[in-house]
Amino acid sequence: MPKTKKRISFTKIIIVFLLLWGGVKVYNYYEAQNAINYALIPNPTSKEISEQELMAFLPVWSDYMQQNISELGKRPVSLASGAPEDNLSDEAKEWLLRRLWYPKRFFYVEQRLRSILKTIDQQEQSNALIADLSRQYEELSAQQAQNPTPDPSLESLMSGIQNMIHLQQQKQNVEKISDAEIKLITPMKSVVKDALYKYQHN
Repeated sequence: MPKTKKRISFTKIIIVFLLLWGGVKVYNYYEAQNAINYALIPNPTSKEISEQELMAFLPVWSDYMQQNISELGKRPVSLASGAPEDNLSDEAKEWLLRRLWYPKRFFYVEQRLRSILKTIDQQEQSNALIADLSRQYEELSAQQAQNPTPDPSLESLMSGIQNMIHLQQQKQNVEKISDAEIKLITPMKSVVKDALYKYQHN
């Protein structure tokens, strides 16, 4: 009888061992299936944003804001200044990685798009002002052409207008945004602006 008990106990140990071994195998398989494949995550280093990157960014940013992913892990995150990727919780970082975004590049694209939108708005306002100043200059130039001798007051006004035009031209692209980025974002400015600011939490 004691031998039977020993045999049963040994059998139980083997069964428990097999169950544990099987559990480890299942867990390892699950981890492998759900592991982040970093080879699939784009990692561009250029300052400029491409059309492909823009199209990949917009839906993920929308989800990020709607689901308030920055609150994962209950760690405060600033989206307006500093380096948000350094303040993200591990859960939020994983969320981005699983959507094929390195956090640093994700927030770089966000800030770059804000700069592009700002530059486009400034250029539109500046171009309108330059057009108005140019009309004034042409009118004064026409008046000056009718005078037998140059009018010093008109010369002064015309010189002042030229300086203002030059100043506006210098202020048009302080962010150093490329022409390609301006051309890319301008036709869809309202879409990009809506995506960036619609769910912004202040």
